[in-house]
Amino acid sequence: MTIRPAQYADLAAVRALLAAEGLPDGDIGVHLATLWVGVHAGRVVAAGALEPLGAACLLRSVVIAPAHRDRGWGRRMTRHLLRFAARLGMSRVYLLTTTAADFFAGLGFVTEMRERAPPTVQASRQFTTLCPAGATFMKLRDSEAPVVY
Repeated sequence: MTIRPAQYADLAAVRALLAAEGLPDGDIGVHLATLWVGVHAGRVVAAGALEPLGAACLLRSVVIAPAHRDRGWGRRMTRHLLRFAARLGMSRVYLLTTTAADFFAGLGFVTEMRERAPPTVQASRQFTTLCPAGATFMKLRDSEAPVVY
């Protein structure tokens, strides 16, 4: 899999991946500048994005097509996004998940109470409307320090 910045032409494929997994896709186009895709054999088979919120960001829309799982590509995409966040100066990384808390815990994220989310995160559309209230809120452990992966 090759990871590259997403292009406008990739949005339909990314939306299809997200929709197939029941993940929010309504605002993914807004994040085109921070959206990355994984391409294999000429097809978009993975995606992930960041939602910048000042010095913090939300890790968004990490998805791998079912036929391409169990190859380490989800870890690869997530680590790529964490390096990208560090290059952009985003020192605190958060996420919301309904199904992948164990996966993200294996990459250094820890569960946090939603009430402890920074105000910028609490005000995000992801936090307020796109993800259900029961979604697990996580932060990158020791995310006050720069992310180095």
